[in-house]
Amino acid sequence: MKNKKFKVLILIHGLFPGFRAPIFKEIAKNISKDVELEILAIGNGRTPSNEIFNFKINILKPTSIINQYKTIIPFTKKFDIIHYFPGSGYEILPLFNRKSKFVFHFISVSVSGNNFYDFFVNTIKKIQSTFADMALYTDKELYHNIKPVFKIKTKILPVGYASDLFFPCSKPKFSDKKMIIYHGSCHPNRKIERMIEVLNLLEKKFYLLIIGKVDKKYMVKLNLLIKKLNCTDRIIFKEMPQDEIREYIKNAYLCFSYVPNIDCYQDQFVLKNIEYLACHRPVITTSTRYNKYFQTEIGKKNILLCEDSIEIMAEKINSSEYFVNQFYENIDLKNLNLKLIKYSNEFFITKNLYSYYRELIQ
Repeated sequence: MKNKKFKVLILIHGLFPGFRAPIFKEIAKNISKDVELEILAIGNGRTPSNEIFNFKINILKPTSIINQYKTIIPFTKKFDIIHYFPGSGYEILPLFNRKSKFVFHFISVSVSGNNFYDFFVNTIKKIQSTFADMALYTDKELYHNIKPVFKIKTKILPVGYASDLFFPCSKPKFSDKKMIIYHGSCHPNRKIERMIEVLNLLEKKFYLLIIGKVDKKYMVKLNLLIKKLNCTDRIIFKEMPQDEIREYIKNAYLCFSYVPNIDCYQDQFVLKNIEYLACHRPVITTSTRYNKYFQTEIGKKNILLCEDSIEIMAEKINSSEYFVNQFYENIDLKNLNLKLIKYSNEFFITKNLYSYYRELIQ
C-alpha cells in the first residue's frame, strides 16, 4: 500500500452533497486528494449543485433493507475502507464483508431533555459501532457519553467550519439598532429562552436574530415568553439554508455563541465560534471548559467570555461597545486567519483522517 492509493467508500443515507450535513461533502472533497474515493448515497437523486467533484457519486434508489444489502455487499468489497454514519442502517454491514475495514463516524449525542428518551437513544448509539474497526467522534465529551460498549479503536475528528461557506467580511456600518445574531441548534435543551430573557435586560437599541429550525411545540413556549417580556418587536426567528446565513452574519454587531451550562456541552468543540470569527465578527460566548481553552488559543481580544447567567450576559452585552471597537481596531487578520485554518474541516481531515485510514490498513 506504500506506493498505491487505497480505495475509500463513503456510505451515507440521503442525498449528496447534502446541505443539512456538509461534513459528508467536506470529508469527500479533502480526502479525495490522497485516496481513490467514491460516494454511495441512498436516496432519490443527487442534491442540486453546480459543484464539480473529482470523485464518483453513486446513487442507490431506496428499497427494502434486504435488497439494499444484496446490492451494497458485493459493491463494498472492492474498497479498502468503508466510512459510514449513523442513520445509514448499515451497522451490521461489516459482518458480510470482512475484506474491507469499516469506520463508523458519530456526529451527535441525544440531548432532548427527556432523560428516558436520551438514555434509550444513547444506549443504542453505544452499540452502533460494534462491528466497525474504528469509531470517530467529534469531541471528547461525545466519546464520553456514547463510547462503544465493546472495545474498538476510537479517534477524535472535530467538525470544523466549512471554508466554502464562510468568508471574511468587512467592518459593518452600525446604525442605532444593533443586531445580535445566534444561529444553530434550537431544540429545548439548548435553552433558547435564556437568550430571550437576556434580550429583555438589554438596552432598547439591541435586537436578536435567531436562525434555526424550532420545533412547533417549543416555539409556542418561546412565543409565550416573548409576549410576557414584551420583546415581540425586538426578536426575529428565521430558518434558511446554511449558505445564506453569511449575509446576516456580516451585518451583526455581535455574534452570540450561546452554550448552556450542561455537562454534555462542556468539552464540546463549539463550531459557531469558528464560523463567526471566520467572517471576522466579534463573539460573545459562555465559559464552558472548551471555550476557556479556545479563548487562550484564539486571543482574548477576539472572543468575550461570560458566565451562563442572564444578568451577567446582559451586562456584558450592554457594555460591549469597547470590546467590539477594540476587536475591529486591533484585529490582526493575517494572524487570526492562520489560527482559524487549524479549525477548518480541511485541516482536520487532511491532517488526521488520512493517517487514521492508513493506521487501519497497515
